[in-house]
Amino acid sequence: MVILDNARKTRPDYVLPDRIWIARWDGVANTSTSYISDDGWRPGGRMKQYKGGHNETWGGVTINIDSNYLDLGKGSVKLAPQKFCKGTVSADLPAYHRMKAGTTRTDEVKALQCLLRERRYYGGSITGTFDAKLTAAVRAFQAAKRTPVSNTWRVENWTQLLANGRSRPAKYGTTGKFVARLQRALTSATGTALAADGAFFRSTENLVKKWQGQVGLAKTGVMSSKAWAMLKAGDR
Repeated sequence: MVILDNARKTRPDYVLPDRIWIARWDGVANTSTSYISDDGWRPGGRMKQYKGGHNETWGGVTINIDSNYLDLGKGSVKLAPQKFCKGTVSADLPAYHRMKAGTTRTDEVKALQCLLRERRYYGGSITGTFDAKLTAAVRAFQAAKRTPVSNTWRVENWTQLLANGRSRPAKYGTTGKFVARLQRALTSATGTALAADGAFFRSTENLVKKWQGQVGLAKTGVMSSKAWAMLKAGDR
């Protein structure tokens, strides 16, 4: 490591690795070491194994693992605000309410019309008015999801709609558009506002735990396949 770092500083003709893996079992969760200068392979170019094989228990299962601290690439990057229906409608709302014909929640109605249209339940215009066409779309969606069919759009229907789509297990540090869907669905299911930025950080983890507690799951903060299935079913 010392030779490699000296080459970096004094031999520009050497081809150096883009990233380095430091094995230093000092028990400190960072990427620092006395062997390499602080300016080397930073930012985004270091991984440090700071603890060797030891037992840890996760989800009730004990495994023997190493502990590593990563500073690689750009890290978990937040998404720019998303808009739907050709970039005209935002579905990122601070709350998702129960609604029916005559509601005055224009932004929520537009979001509902847009998302139902993208999923081919609604064929009307994005007007912000909860009319007969939207009522028919609501009933069609509820029937497809095998939930009670009525003229009222319920909070659990919001959760079903917002969580709908391809997903994979997610935990702290996970990023992507499916995380933004998770964040919107959690806002609906828990009644707690959460930015849909696509980055699974502490606020998202805490809200996952809150929702898990509501539906009788262990509060792990991890969205397993089972948890996703329950969220997509509208469990709250």
